[in-house]
Amino acid sequence: MQKGIALVRRRNALRGMAAVGLLGVGVGAVGGAGLASRWPLGPNWVERDLEFNLDLASPYVITYEGTYPPKKDIDSDGIVITEYAGSRVYHPVDACWYLFPQLHSYEADGDKARLESVLNTTQHLLDGAEEHELPREVGESKTDVSTWFPYHFEHRPGGLENGPPWYSGMAQGMMLSHLVRLYEVTGEQEWLDHAHLVFNSFRHYRNGDEANEGPWFVSFVDRDDRRFTTFEEYPSRNPDQLSSVVNGNVYAMWGVYDYLRVTEDRYAGKILGRAISSLIESFEDYRAPGNPSLYGLSPWSHVVWFNPESYHNGVVSILRRTADFCGDEQLRAQADLLAEDSSAE
Repeated sequence: MQKGIALVRRRNALRGMAAVGLLGVGVGAVGGAGLASRWPLGPNWVERDLEFNLDLASPYVITYEGTYPPKKDIDSDGIVITEYAGSRVYHPVDACWYLFPQLHSYEADGDKARLESVLNTTQHLLDGAEEHELPREVGESKTDVSTWFPYHFEHRPGGLENGPPWYSGMAQGMMLSHLVRLYEVTGEQEWLDHAHLVFNSFRHYRNGDEANEGPWFVSFVDRDDRRFTTFEEYPSRNPDQLSSVVNGNVYAMWGVYDYLRVTEDRYAGKILGRAISSLIESFEDYRAPGNPSLYGLSPWSHVVWFNPESYHNGVVSILRRTADFCGDEQLRAQADLLAEDSSAE
């Protein structure tokens, strides 16, 4: 039976439904209704019937209340400072953990200094971004480029063959969410235009069992005549090093959900539905009954990271937030099982 998604909006809100500007096109054109049939075909996509509630706030900020003091250092221009191995580095994920609460706090108190820091940090991240052509295989698009946020320092857990530079689905998803939120808060079209180009990075996919030199983080894995979709936090050029880290996968999903909330883009709904469905049906790959859950879905990740206890409760929380917006009770039940595992003696 053909599986699909439903989009539910219970209140009348425009919120960027006319996505025009840099791309000069309407909603759906960048997501590409026409691309769906030309996307790489699998033997049987893992898909469930999901109903996305588009009325919720971003899962990144939905629990925020009031204002938050900055918890990271900033320079004289208000740009967040991240240090790694004794040096200041370009780190999109770390910057986003600063941007999310500060943009929310600006919504609450209207502090212009907060907004200036958010805007300067955002521009710093965009200035360091890369533009890459879309793969020919994805078919026609109104724009043929995508925006990427590269990491230039080495991070090679388990001997991961990833660069530098290297790219992260978690970073792409978080920056996508931030740009959408910045558009919602300021009403300025340029931020949604940037979000369109970041979303295009979700059109770059792992090329089967071949070495992957170009940027990608969308992974399709065929198993038992079914095709699973995962957003990789740590893509590798070595096809034997597929990690499928659970929380990085989900954080990338949240970026797509935020983009879907604002654009109702058809392709965003399709790939988000497949990624969530694949996670639900991969539950036994990372659950460790009676113990903290495993860090990733793959055997390679189990050897490299095993199951850090500090990580487990965060996974429970993000699964529940994901179940809130996709309406899948099995995912919620899985989160409850993991919660029971964490409390088991």
